[in-house]
Amino acid sequence: MKQRPILSVIIPIYNTAQYLPQCLASVIASISHGNADIEMILVDDGSTDGCSGICDSYALKYPFIRCIHQENAGVSAARNAGLGLANGDYIAWIDSDDTVAEDWFPQIYDVIAREAPDVIVFDSLRLEGGRRIPEQYGRPGGVVARQTMLDDIARDIRMLSGLPNKVMKATCYRGIRFGTEVILEDYNRIFPILETAETFFYIPRFLYFYRQREDSIVHSTTPEQSFFCVNAAIRRKQMLYPKYQTAATTGVAVQMVLFCRARAYDKCYLSFQKEYRFCKKYIWQHCATLLSDSETPVKWKMKFLLLGIGALPVVVNIKHFRRREK
Repeated sequence: MKQRPILSVIIPIYNTAQYLPQCLASVIASISHGNADIEMILVDDGSTDGCSGICDSYALKYPFIRCIHQENAGVSAARNAGLGLANGDYIAWIDSDDTVAEDWFPQIYDVIAREAPDVIVFDSLRLEGGRRIPEQYGRPGGVVARQTMLDDIARDIRMLSGLPNKVMKATCYRGIRFGTEVILEDYNRIFPILETAETFFYIPRFLYFYRQREDSIVHSTTPEQSFFCVNAAIRRKQMLYPKYQTAATTGVAVQMVLFCRARAYDKCYLSFQKEYRFCKKYIWQHCATLLSDSETPVKWKMKFLLLGIGALPVVVNIKHFRRREK
């Protein structure tokens, strides 16, 4: 009887042929430094730029790679298809235009072998143009208390709500399927997934590298899409237990700052005025909570205040102009 894989690596793919070989090569190189059974599942979501041929060639070359092709149905459908095929004890997600560090898998395998936690998190680097922007959790490495981790996820500052910087036991996904959202499909599901977990472990190393493309859905978020994220944060806050409400209040404010930034970048000041006033009102209504949250960095508290007094768009545009001039 074939041994159950330690890890299932699921890669949803859509029209990233320019980056896909580098993504797959980085995962394979990292796996070659480990010594456990793994599987890679490539989900080609109706690509039209040659990704399907790349997937097939890798699946033919490497026996641990499986490839499926489906009509374009969106990233959520691709995630669900991958989950349906996964046999591993743990699930890892990789976006097809990103890469992983050489020691990504050895670090993960070492923690699984020693601690067998329900959830493993690690640091990442965001590659934007010529810049390398660190996204660090910043807690002490090792075991993280459950309440602390879930608060941090709800706050959405220290630990973001995405999937690629987390490896979770397959049992955490029992009964979970991703919805039809174009954006934030992971944001909307992360709490139902993590609330089934009891033990968390943090690896303080940069193991994942995000490629921030100008044409990516996330990077080209419109003010309309960004306000959708605000509403998603509000709905998530309403769903959470009272013990997460302080952190979730901050999480909503974070999404409001990001909406304000998207609106400023688009210079659509005559549009979305109702939404903008709604965000300012929220900041003032929850000002005491936002400013007294000891886990919120001072720079974010300043952003909240600037949004509340209406000065954030000016600051955003000045910083954006200076960045483009460099």
